[in-house]
Amino acid sequence: MVSQPLPPNPNPRATEILVYQNVIAFLSNACSQTSQNADEVQGVQRTLNGYLLSMSSESLVGAIVNSLRHRTMLLELCSQLGLANDPTLRTALRTDREKLAARLVSIFESNSLETTVLGLEGDSAQCFIDAVQDALDKGFLMAPEQSSKARRIIRKLSKSCDRLPTSLFIIGVDGREEHPTFGGGFGDIYRASYNGQVVALKHMRYFLRGTDLHRIREKFCREALLWKDLHHPHILTFIGINRESFPSSLCMVSPWMEHGTVLHYLNAHGRANVGKLVNIPIHN
Repeated sequence: MVSQPLPPNPNPRATEILVYQNVIAFLSNACSQTSQNADEVQGVQRTLNGYLLSMSSESLVGAIVNSLRHRTMLLELCSQLGLANDPTLRTALRTDREKLAARLVSIFESNSLETTVLGLEGDSAQCFIDAVQDALDKGFLMAPEQSSKARRIIRKLSKSCDRLPTSLFIIGVDGREEHPTFGGGFGDIYRASYNGQVVALKHMRYFLRGTDLHRIREKFCREALLWKDLHHPHILTFIGINRESFPSSLCMVSPWMEHGTVLHYLNAHGRANVGKLVNIPIHN
């Protein structure tokens, strides 16, 4: 006869915040209905009790900072128990993520909480940026005002801590040519390959130092954050950021354009046919 599973710990104190309450409730309920032996059931319940203790946060900002790590922990446990594809889990997870998005909105609307966010540093800042970007990418901040505030706080925190959303970084860029094809004031364009596609690497020149380097890197981050959200037939697609092609330096990746930059093309061919090429009126 299988003994009753250990009940989960009492709910966190009123002052504490638990982000993935519904997923934990799903796991606890699944354990109570499992056919596993008593020791295995009690082991899972002890794990959940430990999660309840470690996942409770006394601050809203702290709860968001740790949210992605906690979600990974819970989903790994679900996978170990063979529950990864359970539709009830998907429903619980979506409900929790909707609540997390609502909590993010409350941070965006609070001057004091925004000040706390902008005081984050290092890995804590990175985790907060990634949590906001994840909510944007998965469609949980769809309202224009919400998405605008989310992008704004990412830009501000990125500027203050010199971090970018992890999801912007890509791997697998290879075949970079030794010399740049085009050059500008602070960067060069190299030809390379990514996923079988010829791409352009916009590389910030590494010989800059001190204040100049900080200023150009800040400009790089701002451009990347703005470019990734621009979607239009006449705007070149932003593929991502690559950190492997150049030692200790970043580059932005976009499709390769055989005619080079707009300025290079205009210098070589003049402005006569530009209106036909982009299908918009050109005014001198």
